[in-house]
Order: sequence, then C-alpha cells, then structure tokens
Amino acid sequence: MIEVIDELSDNDLTFLDIEVLQVIVDYKWITYTRDYFIKQFVFLLIFLASFIADLVIGSKTFGIAESTQIFGFIVTRVIC
Repeated sequence: MIEVIDELSDNDLTFLDIEVLQVIVDYKWITYTRDYFIKQFVFLLIFLASFIADLVIGSKTFGIAESTQIFGFIVTRVIC
C-alpha cells in the first residue's frame, strides 16, 4: 500500500501502469463518467433541436422572408 502512495506522489503518470489503478479507473469510467457525458450529450442534442425548431418556427411566424431579415432574426435569437 505504501508503494502505491509513493507512486501517486510523483508528478508523472507512471502510476497508471499499476494494474489495480487501471482496473479502478476503468470501473469508474464505465459506471459514472461515461453515463455523465452521454447524458450531457443528449441534453445538448435536445437543446440544439429546440433551438433550431424555434428559429424555423419563429421565422415563419413573424413572416420573415428576406435574407437580411432572417440574418437579423437569427442574430437576435442567438444573443438572447
């Protein structure tokens, strides 16, 4: 155990060569971290879909047809 603590006190990444720590990191990645990042990615996709839908529906609702009006509408929505 003291050997592991001594390895962890170094500033390099050689402590990742210890098989026990590799197993622990792999377990934590599979159980917690991967699910967290997948959940964040799904939230991002939902947000982007809602944002694009708002842009499309909003431009049709306000009767925006010209490209300069569409650009101004999109810039206003992005800022707000």
